[in-house]
Amino acid sequence: MRFLKHYPNTIEDESIDNEMTQNVEYNKSKWLNMKKNKSANRKASKTKKQTFYMLEYEIFPHSLKINEELEAVIVCFKKNYDAIKSPKNKLNSNDVLKIISADLKAIGFKVEDSKAEKDKIKVPVLFDENNKILKSFDADAISIDEKILLEVEAGGAFANHKFLKDVFQACMMPSVDYLMIAVRNVYGKKKITKDYLEIFKFFETLYVNKRLQLPLKGIVLIGY
Repeated sequence: MRFLKHYPNTIEDESIDNEMTQNVEYNKSKWLNMKKNKSANRKASKTKKQTFYMLEYEIFPHSLKINEELEAVIVCFKKNYDAIKSPKNKLNSNDVLKIISADLKAIGFKVEDSKAEKDKIKVPVLFDENNKILKSFDADAISIDEKILLEVEAGGAFANHKFLKDVFQACMMPSVDYLMIAVRNVYGKKKITKDYLEIFKFFETLYVNKRLQLPLKGIVLIGY
């Protein structure tokens, strides 16, 4: 069958054809706009969303209230937060400790000034005859009365389970009542981990489960 091209021979036919042409042009324009919007949305989704972090802290068990002595340590982090916060700053744990060192000393803490043997803070955990020290652990900072221990961690806090080492060593120190662990909120480039959140969940499980009883009054987790 042969199809003949339709030629409008009346004003009505011509009006219909004009209307159809306008509809085609409208639909074409609408389709192009939708395509443009989808392209823009894809580009936006590829762009990393900017997340804002703040200084976080929590005490375990949750039945405890953060006392004045513990709060004073947290204030040291608050004062220097812009200089240490993650993921903006790529500092190792020693650099973070140096930044808050002056404020910690101001509230009566002994702080490790360097990794040199003379600058290390050694806390005895095992004794021999005549009160001779057989074993001791190094501390980043500790209160004068040695009741509050502060450990500052960076990249390896969660990935290398350094926070577990901190817990073990604090439990071995006979004078320590409170352990404070400072970790990054965010760590990593390609593989990003939220260290504070992951360690928070670990301590939450530890204290809710109650199967393992620690010889500490409490643990304070700080996320910077």
